[in-house]
Amino acid sequence: MKKIILLPIIFLAACGGEKIVYVEATTTQPPVAEEPVETTAAPTTTTEAPTPETRPTLAPYEEPPMNGYQPDVYLDMVRSDTPLWYYSYTDDVLINLGAGICDSLDQGIAIDRLLVEVMLMVADVDPALNDSIGLYMRYVVRYVCPEHFGQIEALAN
Repeated sequence: MKKIILLPIIFLAACGGEKIVYVEATTTQPPVAEEPVETTAAPTTTTEAPTPETRPTLAPYEEPPMNGYQPDVYLDMVRSDTPLWYYSYTDDVLINLGAGICDSLDQGIAIDRLLVEVMLMVADVDPALNDSIGLYMRYVVRYVCPEHFGQIEALAN
């Protein structure tokens, strides 16, 4: 295949005048030999989709039992299951945040409205915190104010 390229070349004459000369250059590319490509098809095997009887099951996740106000369990659960929350806030801030959420629930603020308010608040710290907001709120309600746990369960269903 030949390509034609026009190259503008500027020559300056010794007398200081300018000349623009267009030179036609051609380039050729060596022919590419096409070699046959051998392919071998892998044998295909078909398997049936698992049925509920054959599908592997995971062991049920065991959360520590609710036993009133348990700030240490709350911090342990936040640390293990929502580490971004744990590393974004100190223990004291997490405890105070949990207590504030519980105070709002005590005043009758709906859990879904409170969830949105917490989402907006933490978006300033790191928007990725909103990915685990539901799990975080569950731990707050379960271990800081378990008397409101029915509300978070109702929201999940």
